[in-house]
Amino acid sequence: MAEVFKSWEIRMPWTPYDADNTKAISGSNGAYEVADERGQVIYIGNAGGKELFGLRGRIMRHFSPEEPNPAIRGRAHRYHYEVTSMWLSRWVEMLGR
Repeated sequence: MAEVFKSWEIRMPWTPYDADNTKAISGSNGAYEVADERGQVIYIGNAGGKELFGLRGRIMRHFSPEEPNPAIRGRAHRYHYEVTSMWLSRWVEMLGR
């Protein structure tokens, strides 16, 4: 039987953050999720056209010691994302799940 996905799910597998491998993260527009060590989603975000380095820049910021949000700083462990030109509507869809 085929696996069934919910419309809001990102189909890309979760990736543990590796500061030495950030070039693998797309620099395009899209939506993403950041999770803690247990896999609990702690942030749902987006990267639009004005974002420097697109998804790569936004995702890297959450794993930085300079992350301003204390709910994310130090807890972010893994991420996954979806490249899409409809990043804003995709982000809203993910928030409403």
